[in-house]
Amino acid sequence: MVSTARDYSHFGQMLVNRGQLLGNRVLKESSVELMSINQLGDLFGRNGKGKPGGEGFGYTVSVTLDPDAAMMPRSKRAFGWAGAFGTISWTESKTQLAVVLMVQQPTKSFPYEIAKVFSDAIID
Repeated sequence: MVSTARDYSHFGQMLVNRGQLLGNRVLKESSVELMSINQLGDLFGRNGKGKPGGEGFGYTVSVTLDPDAAMMPRSKRAFGWAGAFGTISWTESKTQLAVVLMVQQPTKSFPYEIAKVFSDAIID
C-alpha cells in the first residue's frame, strides 16, 4: 500500500468516527464494527503473532482483546496494523484517538515502544 501520512490519518479519523469523515459517510458503521471485532477466536495468539488472549484479528487489522495481555499497549477494542518497516497505525474509539506513524526503518520494537508512550500519555 502507498499513501501519504495525511491521507492515512484521514482514514484513521474516519474509523474513529465510525465510518464518517468531514460529514460524509465513507463506510457503514456496521463495517467499522466488524473490523474491530475478533474474527478468529484464539487463532491469532496461538500462531505466534501475539500473546494468547491479548490480541485477535478483525477484518484486515489486529484487535486488542485484553490490554494487559496484549503486546501492543492499546485500549480494549483498539485496532490497527504495524508494517514491516516501522509504519504503524491504530484507532481507539474509546479515546477517540487515531495514530499514524510512518517510519521507514525495519524494527521489531519501535511500534511497541511508541504505542506504550502514547498509552501512558492518555489521561482517562
